[in-house]
Amino acid sequence: MKVSLVAVVLVIGLTAAAHAASDGPAIAPPPPWVKPVPPATPPLKSDDTPVRVLLIDQQLALETGRTTLYSETVFRIQTAQGLSAGNISVPWSPDTDTLTVHKLLIRRGDQTIDVLKSGGTFTVLRREQNLESASLDGVLTANIQPEGLQVGDTIEFAASVSSSDPIFKGHVEEFAANWNDVAAGRAHLRMQWPAALKARVRPTSALPALKPVTDNGVTSVELSLDGVEPMLPP
Repeated sequence: MKVSLVAVVLVIGLTAAAHAASDGPAIAPPPPWVKPVPPATPPLKSDDTPVRVLLIDQQLALETGRTTLYSETVFRIQTAQGLSAGNISVPWSPDTDTLTVHKLLIRRGDQTIDVLKSGGTFTVLRREQNLESASLDGVLTANIQPEGLQVGDTIEFAASVSSSDPIFKGHVEEFAANWNDVAAGRAHLRMQWPAALKARVRPTSALPALKPVTDNGVTSVELSLDGVEPMLPP
């Protein structure tokens, strides 16, 4: 299935105060509103693709003045060339964002290695991209390279970024499901917001219709696709 997966959510709300993050990522369980999504079942036999992505999951919560984006990726390393995919980096802006890492697991046969509980730590880097223009954006990058990765390992990584910027005065918006450049066994998107907030969802024409559902005062839309292939540019 070849689809261009880009959805935009716009929410108009009231003002909210900014919440700055610390110098490094927090380690905590996922937010309670996150729904577990199983990855696609990998083929029994590996092909020559360096990395096979089994799951890309994005779950987004919007509230007055704040967005929280939960992301989970599950992928299998199939060749020696794919070992570099284990070098994981997550950018965030400490002035407006809070970065929380939820899990980093390596599954090797019947063995599960919890990298964070085994002593793995993130290195925080500051990579200014516009120094030649005398511009500093303050974006930090949390980086980790698990030791001892092997061909055949399956890696599960999940983190969330909660953002609040007082400049928007309570208005929040987010792009989601921008998976155009990767093949994935399963791609999942869920977005939720309080039913009292006025929200607009604008999917691209390639997406199936997204029908809002309201339950217990929360409105949500959800999309799950299997066998997603990247869009090829003309």
